Amino acid sequence: QLRTLDAETRQEVLRSRVFAAVYSYADAGDPVDSVANLRGLGEDSRALLDEMESLVRLAGGADDVAAVRRSQVAAEVYATTANEIANLASRDRNAAAERLSDLESASHALGTALDAQTDLIRARIATADELAHRANAVARTRITSAVILLSVIVTLIVWALARSIRRSLGAMRDVAAAMADGDLTVRTQLKSPDEVGELAQAIDRMGGNLGEMIARLRADADRDAFSTQLGEALEMVDTEDAVYGTVTRAMQLVVADRPMELLLADS
Repeated sequence: QLRTLDAETRQEVLRSRVFAAVYSYADAGDPVDSVANLRGLGEDSRALLDEMESLVRLAGGADDVAAVRRSQVAAEVYATTANEIANLASRDRNAAAERLSDLESASHALGTALDAQTDLIRARIATADELAHRANAVARTRITSAVILLSVIVTLIVWALARSIRRSLGAMRDVAAAMADGDLTVRTQLKSPDEVGELAQAIDRMGGNLGEMIARLRADADRDAFSTQLGEALEMVDTEDAVYGTVTRAMQLVVADRPMELLLADS
C-alpha cells in the first residue's frame, strides 16, 4: 500500500510538471527553468516506472501480478503522454494545451488501475487478517485442549501414584501387624527404587533380624533348659546303669541319627 501511495504521489508530481510546462512557460520563457522542469519530469517518470516495477516484484498471486501489470501499463502510457506534452509545450504551448485532455484520460486510467490495485491489496490484507484471526482462534483452542488434556494426564498420574503408595503402605501395614502378632516370616516383597521401597526393605530387614535374634534366644533357652533337665535327671539316679540310661535318652534328644559315645574319667 505504501508503494501504491508513492506511485500516486509520483503521478500528481508529473501532472503538476506538465501543467507548469504548459502554463508557466511562454515561447520566449526562461530556458533554464524549462530545461530543469523537463529534466525533473524525466526523473519523476523514471521514478514512477521504478515504483511500478517494484510493485510487480512484490506481487504475490497471479491476480496481484495481473493487477500490478495493468497499473504498470497505465503508468507507462501516462508517463509517455506527460513527457510528450511537456516537450511539445516548449515548442507550441497551445498545441500542448490541446493535448491536456489526453493527459487527463491517461491520469484517470492510471488512477483507476491504482484504485483497483489498492482494493485488491486491501482485500488481500483483510483475507490475511481473517486467516490470522482463525489461526489464532484455532491455536487458542488447541492450547486450551492441550492444557485440559495435560491436566487430565497429571491428575491420572497423581491418582495412580497415590493409589500405588496407598497399596504399598497397606502392604507394609499388614506385614508390620503380622510381625507384631509374632509371625516374623512375612515380607513386603516391595522392590521399588523410591522412599516407599526403601521403607519396605527396611521392614523386611527388621523382620529378618528379629527372626534371627529370636531363633538364637530360643536356641540358648533350649540349651539351658536341656542342661538343667539333664542335671536334675542325673541327681535323681543312684546306680551306674541308671546314669547310662539317662545319658542315652539325653543323646537321643540332642540328635537321634548320629552316633555318640559316653566317655568316663576317673575323678
